[in-house]
Amino acid sequence: MATIDRNALLRALPSVEETLRSDAAGPWRSRLPRERVAELVRCATSGVRADLLAGSDLDGRSAGQAVADRVDLEIDRLGRSSLRSVINASGVILHTNLGRAPLGTAAVQSIGEVAASYNTLEYDTAKGGRGNRDEHC
Repeated sequence: MATIDRNALLRALPSVEETLRSDAAGPWRSRLPRERVAELVRCATSGVRADLLAGSDLDGRSAGQAVADRVDLEIDRLGRSSLRSVINASGVILHTNLGRAPLGTAAVQSIGEVAASYNTLEYDTAKGGRGNRDEHC
C-alpha cells in the first residue's frame, strides 16, 4: 500500500483567496455574501487540515476538492430549515417540544394569506398608529 505524504497534502491546501477565486466558489457567492463564504472556506480549510493531521487520506480527493466538498455541505445545511414535521407519538396531545397543537387548515391558509403581504400586526387601524400584536389573539 502506498504511503501518503501528509506534508505534501498540507502544502497543497489552497489559500482562502485561491478557493474564493476558484470555479467552485461561483455558486457559493451567488447564495451568500463574500464575507460569509470566506468564513466557511476558512472553517473548511481548518477542518481538512485537522483531518490530514489526524491521519486521513481525504478519500483520494485533492486537498482543494476536500475543502470545496466541506463548503458545499455546509452551504446546503444552511439552506435547509431546521424545522420539519414529525409524528407525535408521545401520548401528550399538547407536547411543548413538538410545536404545540397543530393548526387547522383554514387557520394555516389565513396566516399564509396575511403573512404574504404587509399587515396590521402592530398597527391599530382605528387609532391610525402603533398597536399591540396581542390584540389579534
